[in-house]
Amino acid sequence: LTGTIPTEIGLLSSMKGYFMQENNFAGSLPTEIGKMSFLTFSRWGSNLLTGTIPTEFGSLRKVKEVWMHGNKLHGTLPR
Repeated sequence: LTGTIPTEIGLLSSMKGYFMQENNFAGSLPTEIGKMSFLTFSRWGSNLLTGTIPTEFGSLRKVKEVWMHGNKLHGTLPR
């Protein structure tokens, strides 16, 4: 898969997890990910993502696992 991650990803508020590693997603992680309140895991490893990890990740209270290796993201995962 290629391209940017659409902001509409935030509309998937009931989704519990996703495997998006080893694709060619580029650009930044949209802040709308913070609306995915049931998310328990998020795997974005080995893509072409850049920028800062959105502070909205801090609102995802159910997340237990996050993979972001192999990208050019910076910052820390908010708590």
